[in-house]
Amino acid sequence: MDIDEIPRESTDAPIIQERRSGTFGTGIKYFKYMYSFSLLIFSVVIVMAAIFQQKTTATANMGVPPVAASMIFWFLICWLGVMEGGQGALVGLQMIDKALYSESHPIALKNTSLVHKGDNMERFIVGRQFL
Repeated sequence: MDIDEIPRESTDAPIIQERRSGTFGTGIKYFKYMYSFSLLIFSVVIVMAAIFQQKTTATANMGVPPVAASMIFWFLICWLGVMEGGQGALVGLQMIDKALYSESHPIALKNTSLVHKGDNMERFIVGRQFL
């Protein structure tokens, strides 16, 4: 059983809503998790093997040491995670009243005020695709 908290509009107390999923639904969910995790591990092993066997353009042709290429790869993966998380937060905060977090999170207020002005959000989403 998954439990979701849904905030009420009239009070601050959340409503607890239970979602029931049958045994079949739970089995499918765990299968998807394991399948995705297996594909992730497989992909990491393949990429790391290619880097350390110098079968990538950077390591084979450009002379980048495999350790440096591996560090660059993981840095860029982490950077991608930050960009995706930032986009999710900015999109999620788009419909939230800024007064709710203006005092508790002033840096978030400055960021969202800049990004949500004009067409900056669309520019961020499109520009992120080129990084």
